[in-house]
Amino acid sequence: MGERAAVIIETPSATFQMNKILKFRSFQSMEITYRQIAETIMAEYPDITAYIGNEFDRNIEKIYMQYNENDWDFLVRICKDMGIPMASHLNEIVMGNEINLEVYNAQLNNAVYGRGRERENIIFRVRESTDPYNTGERVKITLANQGSRGEEGSDTRIVSKALLKIKDNYVVNDYELIEMSHEFETVNNSGGYIIEGKVMETGGVDGVATMKIDFSHGLEKSAGSKFQAYEDEYAGAYNFPYCTEYSSSNSGMFCTPEKGDVVTVYIPNNNENFSYITGAVNNPGSERFSNPNVRNYTLAGDESAGGVPMFDFQLNSRVFGISVTDNVNMNAKNSMDLGVGSGNFNVNAKGKNEIIEGETVVISQNINQTVSGETVINSVGNTTINSGGFSVVKAGTNVIING
Repeated sequence: MGERAAVIIETPSATFQMNKILKFRSFQSMEITYRQIAETIMAEYPDITAYIGNEFDRNIEKIYMQYNENDWDFLVRICKDMGIPMASHLNEIVMGNEINLEVYNAQLNNAVYGRGRERENIIFRVRESTDPYNTGERVKITLANQGSRGEEGSDTRIVSKALLKIKDNYVVNDYELIEMSHEFETVNNSGGYIIEGKVMETGGVDGVATMKIDFSHGLEKSAGSKFQAYEDEYAGAYNFPYCTEYSSSNSGMFCTPEKGDVVTVYIPNNNENFSYITGAVNNPGSERFSNPNVRNYTLAGDESAGGVPMFDFQLNSRVFGISVTDNVNMNAKNSMDLGVGSGNFNVNAKGKNEIIEGETVVISQNINQTVSGETVINSVGNTTINSGGFSVVKAGTNVIING
């Protein structure tokens, strides 16, 4: 090779491939496993070899929303939640401890090494080693006087950091090892956002109002045209609590979103299980709530009622029933109309009292009255009976007319 020869070094990077695109995706089913999530992510990278530990075979402990996260950061967040390491080298990714990987014996004769502490974790650091290890690989260290009785002790650890460098024309490696029981801090790079979803079903769990949501619409809307969104494969699998206007005493007069309505879901922190629905939004027909004359309820003061709040309540239903344990009172200042379009108007009661200050007018095709006891009609003025045909008065015994 000449002095001016060019050298091209090809270094494939799994992290570079996986952190280029921000994505929007939902994993809202508590019935899926961590492995299903990892394999779904890695299916888009056929050139990357993924080593997934047996820890991923258990069901997820919380739902996951990949919101404005690239695939690398999303998988790192999941691994940190599980308390397991994740590392990449070239075109390989290693996730977990329970993986059948080759274990190398560390050669420490010509290296400088020691132990340190980061929070509750013990870190084993090696400097200027001639062994070129990569992150994620398993290394066994054997040291004298490390056993419980002063004997030679050994254990297997994971390479968490590795740095190759040239010193005095030799290639040496500085690396750090962590224990299999290393405790990882959770990643708090998610939460504090709102996403829209469509109501699939309303109901409740343990007396709490909940709804099942399809996030496909909201994921696409949040992603826009610059990023990548996915259909909500597990739509409706989780019960999200709804932020009602009702207290535990059931006070309030507000409608809840219905099936097909678009609602907003607030994800307050890194635990998506704490998400809740804040209310309906962007639904056709909701403009009526901006107009006090047509919305379902109003708090506008009625001048004729002395300025007190007035409720304009409209009910459209096939059957409407009212049942109370005591009294029902209906009062109107001007007029009260009661109409039955077809059918009968029935009143059943033990007694009936009518007090009419003005005139009483009854217009009917036929009038039939049956009384099981006495009938008394008192008039302080004149009483006139007009008939276009015959007028018949019948009695079981006598008919007495006093003039």
